[in-house]
Amino acid sequence: MTIEEHSYWENLKKNYTSNILKVYSLEGEGITIPPKIRCIVEDSARCYKSMDFTEGISFTHCISQIKGNNETCNSEKEYQSLYNKRIGPLTSQKSIPDGSITVDENIHLISVFRLSNKIIHGYLCRKVEKLLHVASAEYNKDTSLFYYNFPDKTIKHIKLHFYIWIPEVTRVNKVKNVIKQIHRIILKFIPDMISINFNIFQTIGQKMEDSCWRSTCGMCIYHNPRPWKKSKLKKIYDIKNVLTLFFENDTVEYFLSDTFINDVFFSDPFFNES
Repeated sequence: MTIEEHSYWENLKKNYTSNILKVYSLEGEGITIPPKIRCIVEDSARCYKSMDFTEGISFTHCISQIKGNNETCNSEKEYQSLYNKRIGPLTSQKSIPDGSITVDENIHLISVFRLSNKIIHGYLCRKVEKLLHVASAEYNKDTSLFYYNFPDKTIKHIKLHFYIWIPEVTRVNKVKNVIKQIHRIILKFIPDMISINFNIFQTIGQKMEDSCWRSTCGMCIYHNPRPWKKSKLKKIYDIKNVLTLFFENDTVEYFLSDTFINDVFFSDPFFNES
């Protein structure tokens, strides 16, 4: 299943692609969200039976990009229910994804969020750190939803999909440069069984702004970001700390230093852009 097979994808245009990042513009009324996806997204831990438009489109896009058989989708609420029991509801390292798609023992974890011009770097770091915590929980058989559902199977790969929504007024290159900085520093110590994919969705036109950037009271979200977001920002060092959970203790000291950065070789053209 690909984008080109469906006429309702005509409002989505790909403007940039690399191995780790794709940039899209979305206009008009967006894309059609299938009933199956709508049910998954509505099973939310925060707004039960209410669908966030950006999450619905992101989930629809993500599942269209995945090839394989025996597809299983899990909702945000399913992760919360299990993690509350196995990790603890108030544990600082507990995070949940906005949903997941599992195909042939490969887990695709999804994180969807809007970006304000004022909090791009710290908020991106926070989202990467949080989804890596989920990957760590899934890697651990004692806490994993995958192993809870499929105790006789073994995870082959975990892919993190970040869907970053920005308004028309935000410069795409500003977000790209932050992604480049984060990925460049953490690249060498991402385990082989984990990969990361970033998608930037820039909304175009009044219809998309009304659907994605207006609160129920009509306030523009990107001009007035919620105050709590500014208090939960993270740094690249926080991401590196989470990645140490996947390694043996004798590699952690080297990982937490910055000496490895100079040794990283970047073959993706994404890193060589000015």
